[in-house]
Amino acid sequence: MIYIALAFLIVAFPSLGIWLTFGVGIKKFLKSTKHQKIFNLSMALLLTVSVLPVLIKLVEQYVA
Repeated sequence: MIYIALAFLIVAFPSLGIWLTFGVGIKKFLKSTKHQKIFNLSMALLLTVSVLPVLIKLVEQYVA
């Protein structure tokens, strides 16, 4: 059990640092409402595209 926690710490802290750095950097570009909307739509599109293969696989598996 301790190995799982250790693995989490090893992975989580560098990931958190990268995420925080990205947030600080992107803050400079998202000052206007227009840029915020474009960013939000882009992230929503990427999220939707990333979920589509899983949904397609589930439909093929259970419907067909």
